Amino acid sequence: MSNVAISKTVALSAIIILIMSGGCIQNGKETSERLELRLDVFPNPVYVGESTTMTALLENNAKKSYDNIKIGVFDPGQFGDINCPALVKKQLKPFGVADLTCSFTAPMLAEERVVYLGVSASFDSSLNAVQTVEIISEQEKKRRQMTGKMQTKPSTYTYEDESLSLTIEFSNNLPIVARPTEQYVYFTIRNKGDGLAKINSFHVSGLSMQCDIPSQFEPIKDEFQKIACKLAPSNVNYLSVENIIVNIGYTYEMRKTIPVRIVK
Repeated sequence: MSNVAISKTVALSAIIILIMSGGCIQNGKETSERLELRLDVFPNPVYVGESTTMTALLENNAKKSYDNIKIGVFDPGQFGDINCPALVKKQLKPFGVADLTCSFTAPMLAEERVVYLGVSASFDSSLNAVQTVEIISEQEKKRRQMTGKMQTKPSTYTYEDESLSLTIEFSNNLPIVARPTEQYVYFTIRNKGDGLAKINSFHVSGLSMQCDIPSQFEPIKDEFQKIACKLAPSNVNYLSVENIIVNIGYTYEMRKTIPVRIVK
């Protein structure tokens, strides 16, 4: 093989290695920087009438703290009533863990089978967003158009954490032109995780607007009802830069089941 061919082979191998390693790093980051609920039962299998131990471990691999942690059994399945009081913890800091351990007795079944035990973990958190908005007067818009300096920005922006996403959508592309015609901004909250989301509070401040915020948020599949706000920009002589500040408080619940094999 010539030196040129060898060089090309080495270069191609290096590129493949870089792509593969980059992908591994990216995937690891996506899956690790969040709360993880892990379940274990030992011994498993377990003989009928004998005891076994279930451990539920909640790991915080994210870069923020979570409040009001609760871990408990939501579905004892065929194990019946399990004496397993829920674990309650005020806060779970980054790299912290919370664990629940319970012992229970395998039911007396007529034949061997696999049964399931359901465990839930819930926490309180918040999603916060700051959207900067430029407001210009009609005269400034005309001046920019005449000089060829009128540049528009997208009308839709998305903010998210590991559980929720927030989409902010303006009725027109930015900047906002201060005019008497009605203009709106819409807020849509979506559940992007595998668990159940409950919206506890929704606050918007900064730019003057009139919002129709529901007293209760009811999801349809993974999307909550859209919030419409009528913009009311004040008189602008030239231009003004404002912020739309959104704070969403929510409770999130994760659920997992673990199979337990009962033998005779």
